[in-house]
Amino acid sequence: MKKHILKIQIALVIILIALLILPSRRAFADTPQIPPGASAEVIEKKAREDIEERLKETKPIFKSLVEPEEPAEEAPSQTEFYVRTIRLEGNKILPEKDVHSLLSVFEKRKQTLDDLKRLCRQLEAEYQKRGYVAIVYLPPQRLEKQDVKLEAVVSKLGEVHSEGAHYFRDDQTKSYWRIPKGSVLRYDQIRTDTMRMNQNPDRAVRASLRPGKKKGDTDVYLQVKDRSPLHSGLSLDSQGTKLTGKNRPSFNVRNNNFTGHDDIFLGSAAFTQDLGTVYLYHMLPLPKWDLRVATHFSHAQVNPKKGFERIGYDGVSQDYGTEIRRWLFQRDNATLDGYAGFKFNEKRTRAFSAVIARDRLRTPYFGVALQSADSHG
Repeated sequence: MKKHILKIQIALVIILIALLILPSRRAFADTPQIPPGASAEVIEKKAREDIEERLKETKPIFKSLVEPEEPAEEAPSQTEFYVRTIRLEGNKILPEKDVHSLLSVFEKRKQTLDDLKRLCRQLEAEYQKRGYVAIVYLPPQRLEKQDVKLEAVVSKLGEVHSEGAHYFRDDQTKSYWRIPKGSVLRYDQIRTDTMRMNQNPDRAVRASLRPGKKKGDTDVYLQVKDRSPLHSGLSLDSQGTKLTGKNRPSFNVRNNNFTGHDDIFLGSAAFTQDLGTVYLYHMLPLPKWDLRVATHFSHAQVNPKKGFERIGYDGVSQDYGTEIRRWLFQRDNATLDGYAGFKFNEKRTRAFSAVIARDRLRTPYFGVALQSADSHG
């Protein structure tokens, strides 16, 4: 008998617990499911990815960024003289076989000074093919002996100048220059440093090489063409949803020299009656270490009304983090970046004046990104 009463008591307790739980479950079961396209998470992600795609449009300038020294114009010489041998002094780079093949064409025949200057240009072109800035010239000498001497001087860096900038500081532009004064100049190093200066979409830099004050020195003139780094815009589209509003006005502002250190700041916001998104981004280059440090914050809040007024639906999604990038490889037609970062993502959904869902993600990541251009840039 006691066992029978105990079973009845247990059954009553189970029924009572079920009665207490079922209304709560029914309330959540009756919560309308918001369409995925109108959720705060999806809207925040789409807005963030759209803006990040626009940030990637920073122009890569895959073209010649170096203007070699132009030889001074001289009056043509038609006086001919016999050349028996030609020797090149100061050469430590070109193979003797290649030098001999060029010199032999001008030996044992009559030449003019213009012919020998043309030979000097051909030798300079051979240095340039191998990436060196060099000057080959005809020093003063008596040509009656029929033995001609040419001298080659591989250029070393003299001074670096910046000219033409209106919106960017000269010292900030020159901070990307990594070639030490007095070191041998190579075209690939000049192009690499100049490409880094051209990463800012509001500044274009070309390096011009000119004779330095000291013999064998070449000065570099950074010729800057820039424009105002401040940009803003308003837009209106009809790409929204019925729940959050079809028409979406948005505003964005961007400054590509925010604090005068080539840093990029971007802010964007879009609002409807039932939706709001905000995106903030800042990138600071650190030329001394070839690094770029970027931070971002993205926020979306959705309060749909149609069919959701009675439950008080409110969805919030946030994404924020920091990323460090470094150039691993740079050439005229390709750049390779390495990157690493940490991202935080938080989502929260409220209904019936209570939090019904919450997610918090912490995601480290790293990788490489290749950007290339075809032969037409």
